[in-house]
Amino acid sequence: MNRLLSFSFFCLLSLLLTNCQPTVSPAENTDTTVAEDNQTDEMKPAGQNNPPSKATKTLTTASWPGTYLFNEDAGGNVWGYELQLDEKLQGTLYVDGFQTMQRLKVAGTTNGNTLKVRLVGYDKDNLFEQPAIGSELFMLEQKDQQLITHWGSLEPNVTANNNVGPAFTKVREEAGTTNNKLLITRKAFMGIQPGDKITDHQAYLKKDLLQTGDGDFEIFQINDPKGTSVGYLHPDPNDEQLVGMIVVTSPEAKTEDGLSVGMTLGDLRGKLTDYEIHGSEIEGYTAAYHGPFSYQLDSRNWEYDLDASAIADDVKILEITLRD
Repeated sequence: MNRLLSFSFFCLLSLLLTNCQPTVSPAENTDTTVAEDNQTDEMKPAGQNNPPSKATKTLTTASWPGTYLFNEDAGGNVWGYELQLDEKLQGTLYVDGFQTMQRLKVAGTTNGNTLKVRLVGYDKDNLFEQPAIGSELFMLEQKDQQLITHWGSLEPNVTANNNVGPAFTKVREEAGTTNNKLLITRKAFMGIQPGDKITDHQAYLKKDLLQTGDGDFEIFQINDPKGTSVGYLHPDPNDEQLVGMIVVTSPEAKTEDGLSVGMTLGDLRGKLTDYEIHGSEIEGYTAAYHGPFSYQLDSRNWEYDLDASAIADDVKILEITLRD
């Protein structure tokens, strides 16, 4: 009897203890899970915060204004493109090079990371009325930290460049800072380059005589479409039928480094590094030499080797000469 009572009491006690245990849900099955759920983002190990929502980076209209350049070369024939866009995405596309002088009025429209450049008219200095007004010249796209060009009605002069890929490069955030209607490339000016036949450029040239202390020289004045002289060329001394040195005198013309007649030696020093300055034992001409260019300075030195540091920064550039 006593043994039966003891067993019954033990069963009752076991049942009571079982019913008093807290109910554990599946989601709270481990101490680790509970600890992780109670952590804030700051408490969690690096890399375990809630990932941010993904958003595609898009450019605003304000991202596109500026100046863009593209140059191409084919067997010595060169072309330079300069696109200038203001804050309203309106501007001009200048194309200069071998037998080319285009001045295209353009307007841009944006869509996400792309800019479509449309032809809206021709500038008064334009020589070729093509492509058609209203057509999309090309589209620029910001992709993977690169500026991609999609050509449209305007095609590059070099066939190999007529594909989707990097072409134009943005060089300035502001448009119109260069006022560059006349681009001086490393090989040509107004589509004329040393070694060309002079007769190929008769539309721009006018025979003239240059008188200097070294003698009189037959030259050809280079005129812009308005008939204004912007420079002159010397016939090649080895073949007078060919173009020799090209001398630029117009302050409207600029090199790809942004230098022009009327700027100073200080400007040149700020833009170029590997240049040399020499004088002339006969005429006393002083010039800075950089690649195919020489920049005649408003300074007289009759010694070829001179102390360039003695020439002041405010000395003006008088002419820019392009040599073969």
